[in-house]
Amino acid sequence: MFNKLKKTTAIVTAGALMAGTFAFHANLLGNGSNGIVLAAEAEEGKIYDSASAVNYSTILGRATDFGILVENFTQKDHMESTFAINNFTRQTGSESTIDLIPTGSTAQFLIGDVNIEGSTATPIIRIGGNEPGTINVEVSDYIMDGFHQIHDNEYEGDYINIKSSADILVTPNTDTRDNISRMLDNVFESSNTIQRKIDNGYAIDYREYTKLNGTQCTIDLTTGDFANKVVYIDVDPDLMACISQTQGMQIKKDSSTVVIFNISEKAVPDRSKVVVLDKYSVCTDGSTYHFTDKYSVSDIASGD
Repeated sequence: MFNKLKKTTAIVTAGALMAGTFAFHANLLGNGSNGIVLAAEAEEGKIYDSASAVNYSTILGRATDFGILVENFTQKDHMESTFAINNFTRQTGSESTIDLIPTGSTAQFLIGDVNIEGSTATPIIRIGGNEPGTINVEVSDYIMDGFHQIHDNEYEGDYINIKSSADILVTPNTDTRDNISRMLDNVFESSNTIQRKIDNGYAIDYREYTKLNGTQCTIDLTTGDFANKVVYIDVDPDLMACISQTQGMQIKKDSSTVVIFNISEKAVPDRSKVVVLDKYSVCTDGSTYHFTDKYSVSDIASGD
């Protein structure tokens, strides 16, 4: 997994509206024209990026439209996310229900290829859910084979079924695989950029701000001068153990502080190179902690 991710994954937490979410990454800096910009400010020899220069868009770019961006993916249970996947396999009777999206918004999907031999369910792609106002799906040409309306709110073909009260738009595109690959390449480059920042001294010593108790930890960034700054944390096995546990990590920070967790090979030396990101909480007002949903790929899917 780590070789294909080009060594680094990152998690980003940002301001109040993002305080409870993980943004998976590898990055989208591309040519660097709109990427992470070095801040002019340094404190006690430490270099900090400006929070205004780093957010989900600068790291993920177009990939912010998708809950999952991956080359190969096997769905093994029910899931509730949009995705951009080059090689899709389904080994479950469950569908992808788009519930984790603002009501009435547009749900985007990109699908390059379906794995016919490896899938145990048909049609291979099943998308449902009534939260979106529009479901916009782009697929390689052949995935549209036999695609037609079968009920008022349902469309089906040889490889795909969509059932929703939302407006449904499915578009064949010979460049779908290339579009997904381009996003992945940008993500990898952004991930490498973050790793270079870690290597060049941008990361704080998180232990100076952390209370560790086995696999439970509280990172208190309100004790440092981190308002309107980006805090890079290089994850080690101790911190990874907290991140992997349900409610294992608490973060206290100013609402303007962006936190990036850099997860490299050294963070999971004894876990068969599997990264598990579980439920954690963030506090930006000094008293109230907001929890994330569990985000553990091991039970739902396998991908690289």
